[in-house]
Amino acid sequence: MLGWLLAGNTAAALCNLGDRELIACALDSLFEEHFDETYTIDLIRTIFRHSPPYRLLDCGSANGLTLQRFARKKVDAWGIEYSPYIYARTPAAWRARNIYGDVRKLPFDDGFFDFVYETCLCYLPEADLDTAIAELFRVCRVGVFFGSITTDMTKEVIEAYELFEGVQTFSTLWELSERFVRNGFRVATADFRVLQRAWKIEVEANEGDFAWYPDMESMRYCFYVKPDAPSPGCSSRLGATAIRRERRGRNGRKRRYEV
Repeated sequence: MLGWLLAGNTAAALCNLGDRELIACALDSLFEEHFDETYTIDLIRTIFRHSPPYRLLDCGSANGLTLQRFARKKVDAWGIEYSPYIYARTPAAWRARNIYGDVRKLPFDDGFFDFVYETCLCYLPEADLDTAIAELFRVCRVGVFFGSITTDMTKEVIEAYELFEGVQTFSTLWELSERFVRNGFRVATADFRVLQRAWKIEVEANEGDFAWYPDMESMRYCFYVKPDAPSPGCSSRLGATAIRRERRGRNGRKRRYEV
């Protein structure tokens, strides 16, 4: 949810204020109001039946503050952020894990993560969606929690938070689900009781605020699993692979290194 509110023109507007302390306060305020790591972890547990510890990519991680919060819950979290405005606010302690990069070309090995928590696809041109989803498929072992803005979110929340600001792809949950399936994923669950539990988590998280989704059926199209995903209880391959990053040497050529 945080990635939605800190992306695109919203981020640029904040940074153009010119007052670094004011920008930091605005980001911290948005973070505290709109991010809840327990919500994300509870939904992953409900849908995929996996509990921490596991490795997760926050795809659209803004300034990386989510990573520390996930770490407190024993989630080995990494982030990828494309907006230079927001990435520049990443605390020094988290820059090794909050990577400035592009979801269309993720700098990670195959199966590096157990899960991807995604909030950035809507900011891509529609022509690039399949490339990005294929990358999500490549780097995750289990599945994706899809959290991008869609046109069938409730009118109230779209208007209240100006969610379409900076959005390039306007699609429904169903239309996005077709893309996920086309790129190898499956809808994670159609079990009524599981969706009922997920909807309860969603409703409780929005208590006192506008609903983000119109009904329980919406939750079905927020979670995608790989056909060969390991069963719950199987050990995660934490540390088994390496992140691939590139930097330019003094001669201007790109060098690949591992962390």
